[in-house]
Order: sequence, then structure tokens, then C-alpha cells
Amino acid sequence: MVIDGIDYPEFIWVSYPKVLRSPAGYYIGRTAKYEEDDAEVPFDRLSGYYRFEEDAEKALEG
Repeated sequence: MVIDGIDYPEFIWVSYPKVLRSPAGYYIGRTAKYEEDDAEVPFDRLSGYYRFEEDAEKALEG
């Protein structure tokens, strides 16, 4: 699968941007699925970190 001009043969699917959470806070990013696994894994981070989920949601909408 080619994503943003880079070939990632191990992924079969990448999500649209959405709010994700890590120990550092909430952020806007995408998840992906590997060919051999049904679990979604973090793929990239498209924003800085937000302290509150609501702030990340507003940034995603805006």
C-alpha cells in the first residue's frame, strides 16, 4: 500500500485522521492494520499533543 508517496507493503488499511490517546496526551493521527492481524495500530501523528480530548476533537473538526 502506498501512503503519502511511501510504500508500506505490510499494511492493508490506514484510517482517516481521528483523535488518539497516548501517555503524552491526546493527538490527531491515523491508525493502520497489518496484513496478518486484525488489530489497529498507531500509524502516525498529525498534530501536537492536547491535554484534553475535547481540544483535540475541536482541532480535528476545525
